[in-house]
Amino acid sequence: MVADRRLALHATLPDRYARYEVLASTIDHRGRLAALVADPAQGFTPIPHFSELRPPPRYDATAVICDGVEICEIPLTDLSLWFTHIDTVGDGIVLATARCEPVGIDFERYREPVSEGELHLTDNIRVIDEGGQTRSAFYAGDGIKQLMTDAQDNIWTSYFDESNYWSTNPDGTHSYGFMIGLARWDNDGGPPWMAPSHTPGVVWCGLTLPSYCGDLA
Repeated sequence: MVADRRLALHATLPDRYARYEVLASTIDHRGRLAALVADPAQGFTPIPHFSELRPPPRYDATAVICDGVEICEIPLTDLSLWFTHIDTVGDGIVLATARCEPVGIDFERYREPVSEGELHLTDNIRVIDEGGQTRSAFYAGDGIKQLMTDAQDNIWTSYFDESNYWSTNPDGTHSYGFMIGLARWDNDGGPPWMAPSHTPGVVWCGLTLPSYCGDLA
């Protein structure tokens, strides 16, 4: 007998958020709805050829976590990155932006090691507690496709085909390369675990996270 796999509505934002722009949303590993919402009066504009919005240079937002009838709001002020992914970490949240800002060095130098003083990487993952304070922020590579956390508060990121990452060399310099497609980080931004480059039967680039996280966590 074929299993019934019809899609069903899991959760909706309460009506009081109907006037807000939803910048990111997910269902966390506990089944809670998490969403990043913002007042559209701040000047969000649609991106041509994409069904996404670009915020103003600085904006305020609210992270909303819905657990049945219980709703938690986390105010976020003066955000400067375009956060497109959200998930929960304990009673707080983690935000990620898919694309990093340019690092400020010429493309011709990408093939050679670059000193730490010359390289200015964007901390594109931010872990925020229930009071809205940033606990940690770290660089997680360019081209994040999906963000997901697990019951141990690990942070998982998968990447699309334009992904890249500046890794640290033993001498403290940084080298440019392409991301394998899947990484796991602790919530303090320590050194990541990355999927091996050669795994039989697995194409890591463009990975959809729910298919693998439960097995790898």
